[in-house]
Amino acid sequence: MVAVDFSADWIEKQAYKQLISIAVVTAVSVAIGIAFAYSISVRFRKRIEKLNGEMGELEDEFKELDKMMKLNSVKKLYLMPDSQQGEVLKTLASGEMYGTDDSGDEIALLDKDLRAMVDDMKRYIEYIHAQTYIDQITGVGNRLSYKEALGNIDELIRKEGKNAKFVVGMFDINGLEMINTKYGFETGDEMLYAAGTLLRNAYGHRKVFRIASDEFVVVIEDKGLLDMDEYGKSLNSALAAFNSGRDGEEKPKLGISRGTAAFRPGEDKNYRDVIMRAEQAIDWERKKFYEKLANDQTPLSSEDQ
Repeated sequence: MVAVDFSADWIEKQAYKQLISIAVVTAVSVAIGIAFAYSISVRFRKRIEKLNGEMGELEDEFKELDKMMKLNSVKKLYLMPDSQQGEVLKTLASGEMYGTDDSGDEIALLDKDLRAMVDDMKRYIEYIHAQTYIDQITGVGNRLSYKEALGNIDELIRKEGKNAKFVVGMFDINGLEMINTKYGFETGDEMLYAAGTLLRNAYGHRKVFRIASDEFVVVIEDKGLLDMDEYGKSLNSALAAFNSGRDGEEKPKLGISRGTAAFRPGEDKNYRDVIMRAEQAIDWERKKFYEKLANDQTPLSSEDQ
C-alpha cells in the first residue's frame, strides 16, 4: 500500500480552480440563455408588431364596411314607426373598439382584438346574407329567396306526392301606383315597409316574399286554408290598428288585397298549379277594389282601403 500525502494548500487550490471553472461555465450558459431568449423575444415582438399592423389594416376595412351597413340602416329609419327607431339607433351607436386595453399585456390585447374581429366577421356575414336574400325595403324575402322556396316546395311534392301539404297566399297593396303619384315615392316605400312588417308578423318571418313592386307571396308548409283564415284575421286586426293610427293625418290608408290556395293532392302536379289559383283569387279582390274606387270617385280614402 502506498500512502500519498496531499497538502491542505494543494487541495484548496484544486477546489478553487473547480469552483472557478463551474462559475465560468455557469456564467457562459446564463449569457447564452439570455441571448437566446432575447433573440426569441425580439423576433416574437416583431411578429406581434407585424400582426398588429395587419390587424390595423383589417380594422380599417371593417370600419368602411360598418359605414356602409349603418348608412343602409339609416336610410330605412324614415320608414319605421317612432317606437322602432330607438332600438335601431341604439344598435347603430354600439360597436367594437380595438386596442383600448392599457394593461400592457400585448398577448391579452391581441387575444381581445382577435375575438372582437371574429364577432364582427360573423355580423358582416349575416349582413351579406341579408343583402343577398332579403328585400331591402320591406325586410321580407326577395325574389332569390322566393325562388329557393319554390324549389323546396316542388321537391316536397316530388318526395311526398299526395301526402304533401302546403298553402300559398298572394297579397297586393291596393293603389300603390296612385299613392306614389299623389304622395310621392317615399310614402309608397312607407306603405311597402308597413305591409311587409304586417305580413311578417301575421304569417312568419321566413314565409313571406316580395316578388314584384307591390306584390307579396306567403308559402307555408304543413298548413291549409283554415290556417290561412286564422292568419288572415290576425292580419286584419293589425291592419286596422295601423290605419287607425293615421286618422286625422294627410296620409293614405293601407289596403291589401289577397288570394289563397292550398295544394290539392291528385290534382296539382307542381307549385305553379297552386299559385295560379291564388292569382285568380287575388284578381277578383283587385277587381272589387278598383270598381269601388271608380264608383266612389274618392281615391285612396280610408273607406277605399
